[in-house]
Amino acid sequence: MFPTSTLSQHTLESVVFLIQQLTTTVSYGFNYIRTTLNAVVEENRILKAKIETLQADVNILKEEAKALKSSNSFTNPDASFAIATISGLFATNFYPERKKLAPRAKNTRSGRTDRSAPFSWKHFRKLIDEVRGSEYEQLNDDFFHACKLNVSSHLVKAVIDDTKRQHGISSETA
Repeated sequence: MFPTSTLSQHTLESVVFLIQQLTTTVSYGFNYIRTTLNAVVEENRILKAKIETLQADVNILKEEAKALKSSNSFTNPDASFAIATISGLFATNFYPERKKLAPRAKNTRSGRTDRSAPFSWKHFRKLIDEVRGSEYEQLNDDFFHACKLNVSSHLVKAVIDDTKRQHGISSETA
């Protein structure tokens, strides 16, 4: 009987040791969870305070927007047109007189008439200089390069065609 009691004693000590380890691990786990939960609760409190501040800002901005709408301080289209005539790329020269005829391409085939010249950036640059007027200096290369990047030839052709259609200008006169 003596050897079994030693075995039981050893097993019992082992079980007690495992229970102590489990208790320590659970205790550390609960402490970590409690610390993390406290940090999350604190962060939640801070975020709620920020939300309240943002909601107050939104309410202030809503009131300012209502005040602006009621005061009719938004510019109307006529005011925008007036501003555009004073400043901007085309200044006060919206409808410049044509100083020269539209470019025509010579047709070398017999029996054919001359046709409109194909699009050229050189003509576009002359058009911008004419529309801006003589009181402004001519376009520098950097500004013109920016125009070329922002305006495609298809857009220019579409604007020209639309203008012809709006004002009833035929292809031969333009």
